[in-house]
Amino acid sequence: MKATLLHLVLRLLRVIPPDFALWAGGVLGRSIGQLPLRDVRRCGEHLAIAFPDKNPDWIARTRVQCFGHFGATALWTLVTWTLPARSFRRELIIEGADNLRDLINASKKGEGTVIFSGHFGNWELLGRVFGDIVPTALIGRRLRDPGINALVQDLRVSGG
Repeated sequence: MKATLLHLVLRLLRVIPPDFALWAGGVLGRSIGQLPLRDVRRCGEHLAIAFPDKNPDWIARTRVQCFGHFGATALWTLVTWTLPARSFRRELIIEGADNLRDLINASKKGEGTVIFSGHFGNWELLGRVFGDIVPTALIGRRLRDPGINALVQDLRVSGG
């Protein structure tokens, strides 16, 4: 049932322009970042641990900005899922692009490369764009719901 509903939502989201999805997802994410939810509270706690010199106002603003960022990238990802990565790759700003170029060049020379990173960012976009340039394998945990897991896995495979 959940997988069917998610599949329907993904089809409906295709009509939303990507730029609007970024804006609307950001608004939604920032709104969620102000609610008294468990993950919102945990985000603030983790920010306070990571940045002990920052005051509570900074922690609260940064928490809201984090949720805004994740909301924007999540909705944008869902809206653009069926578009080929090449159609938007030129518009992306990649932090650490020099490192990415080094990895691409090493891969083209036949040298194996491994990337380790924290789970912070748009992983779906990384797989679609990077997988379109060099052979890529990503490792991830199964989702709890088998139907949604199968749907997401199919989407990931079809996206690159």
